[in-house]
Amino acid sequence: MNLKVDSWQIQQAWELAWRTRFCPPDQLITADDLPAEAVAHLKSCPSCRRRGELGKAGEAGEGLPGLARPLAKPEDAGEELKPGQIRSLAPGLAGWGPKHRYYDPPVVLILELSPSLPNGVLVAQTYHDPALMGQGDVALGRFRFAEPWNLYTLHRENLGRLHGEVDQPTVELVWEAGQEAAPQEPEWSPQFLFRQMELEVACFFSAGAVLSLMAEYENAAALAQGTLSAAADYPLADGRAPLGPAWEGEAPEDLPACLARLGLKAPPAAQLAEPSDIFFLAEPSVRKMALAAANADSGPLLPVMAFRLQEGRPVSFEYLRARLTDLVRSPQLVLGGKLTSLLEGGERWRAEFRWLDEDGKLLKSRAGGFTCPEAEPASFWASFSVDAAKVADVVQRLYVRLFRVQEKQA
Repeated sequence: MNLKVDSWQIQQAWELAWRTRFCPPDQLITADDLPAEAVAHLKSCPSCRRRGELGKAGEAGEGLPGLARPLAKPEDAGEELKPGQIRSLAPGLAGWGPKHRYYDPPVVLILELSPSLPNGVLVAQTYHDPALMGQGDVALGRFRFAEPWNLYTLHRENLGRLHGEVDQPTVELVWEAGQEAAPQEPEWSPQFLFRQMELEVACFFSAGAVLSLMAEYENAAALAQGTLSAAADYPLADGRAPLGPAWEGEAPEDLPACLARLGLKAPPAAQLAEPSDIFFLAEPSVRKMALAAANADSGPLLPVMAFRLQEGRPVSFEYLRARLTDLVRSPQLVLGGKLTSLLEGGERWRAEFRWLDEDGKLLKSRAGGFTCPEAEPASFWASFSVDAAKVADVVQRLYVRLFRVQEKQA
């Protein structure tokens, strides 16, 4: 293998990726009266300066290869969204963004229609040049690959033309790879820089999806709650009242003893920013953790603890597991998931969500929702006022606790 030739090819591929993701169409850089964003972009992009000069001189510049912007399938009209489809984002989403870059809509692979957000669609970003494939990437034919380390949720209206489909085993392979820790490429290698670029593109387009999905949530919450704010700390999407001070206010003095009787070790008081943190930071016994692990399915799952309460005290709990099905990292963090088993008691359960920040502090969810039908596993989603664009250990930082208040036995 000629390493010099390979290195040159990868460098060429990276430069093409930059143009594909961040350079505007010719008409935006050849006009006589350029907008401020175009002027700033031309100062930092030699390729676009050359294209602009050639365009003004009446010469054709170097365009992008056809694979960068694939043709839509002729039978695309009226095609319903479904997992396995390879689609471009709607052209109208393109526009100027941070760092004087023009963000071109990428092509994505649909992994799942969200069970927790009515209009959410979980996707994996894709790219067309195998020269930039790295650890963990999944080939989608000869000329495109999926990026399992770059999953995010879009609004269904963000999806544009259909370009092809892959089978369900490939969808599952991408999804399962996305649950693993992101593989690390050598820092400052072309692949590393490419992945940073791809994450920036994902954040730009998922940010708009967050705004749309949150606006819909707030509208629904406003209808359900009247004048009650949808931005309350407790999830209010379905119009239920919060559990109140019985668990979330002053903790009973014997709460650590109650947890100990259930095989849980209460955290030191110094770790508790507020009384309710005790339910999120309590540690299970080694034996119970071993039993839970023995029953776990393959692949990383989110641990969930479901407490039954009487007069604010936990009288029993059970281990549950959930898979993440939605993820938007920026500008706000939105996470959605679905339990892997049925939860007895349906509508009587409430959910609380916390996010462990870089300083070790538990942050309350800004908003969230929990749906527990009788015939299928419950689903949930939560939003946090944090930007997690570069956070890899998402599953380890999200805490989900379920609570059910039950009458005291006579």
